[in-house]
This record gives sequence, structure tokens and C-alpha cells, in this order.
Amino acid sequence: MTGTLCRSSQVETTDVRHEEALEVMLDIPDPAALPVLGDVVHRHFPWDPHRQIALKALWVIGEIDTLEAHAIPRGVVEEESGTSRARGGDGRRST
Repeated sequence: MTGTLCRSSQVETTDVRHEEALEVMLDIPDPAALPVLGDVVHRHFPWDPHRQIALKALWVIGEIDTLEAHAIPRGVVEEESGTSRARGGDGRRST
């Protein structure tokens, strides 16, 4: 099932309900989905100007408790919108 949901999340068309696929993935967080979820976080879908798909992908990543999941940047949505501040290597804001 994870493979099917991952494939649907990679398709760039309005015919696929990306957010619904990601909501299902929240219920069944699978580390095998991390490569696709990481890609979805960085992708800009033209019909999703507020980046809700990326946000939901981050929620799914947050439910997967592995070192690989923890390595995926959590502040991607903020960084891409230009609202984040520079952070030091320890994750705290630089002054």
C-alpha cells in the first residue's frame, strides 16, 4: 500500500489527490516512504501555492521515528517562503 501511495504523491497532476494520500500515510507511517516524502517536501506543485502538500508530507515524516526521518529538514516550508531566520548548526537562531 505504501508503494501505491508514494507513486500517487509523485504524480504532478491535479487529477491525483495528493493531500488525501498523505493523510492515509499519517495513519500508516512507513520508513520506506521517506525518499518520496523528502522529494514531495521540496517539490512546488503549481496548484498548491500555500504548500499544503509539503506541510502534510512533513507531518508524515514527523510520525516516522527513525534517524533518517530526523535527518530530513523540518523547516523547509518556512525556508522556502523566506520567513525563516538563519540558524546555527545546533538548530538555535543565530544572533
